[in-house]
Amino acid sequence: MSTTGHWSSRSSSPRKLRQARELAEKIFGGRATSYNPHLSLMYGDLGETKRNAARQAIEGTPFPPFVPEVLEAVAIEGPPDRWPSRMQLVL
Repeated sequence: MSTTGHWSSRSSSPRKLRQARELAEKIFGGRATSYNPHLSLMYGDLGETKRNAARQAIEGTPFPPFVPEVLEAVAIEGPPDRWPSRMQLVL
């Protein structure tokens, strides 16, 4: 089983991310009940102790504002470094 850790971005432009999400839903179909922009920071089979340690380490880190310029949709097949790009949207 694979687990993913997420850091929720309080980005200065969540509106643009939501607009990109809405466009992707129109293009690909489907509808999610809610959407919270985030940045995935870790993947893999990690125990709860390691996930909690990583979460604590990043929660105390002051990150600079994050304003995305490109949204990329990938197929999540195989290892992450080999996920094929399906589409890119310039925001």
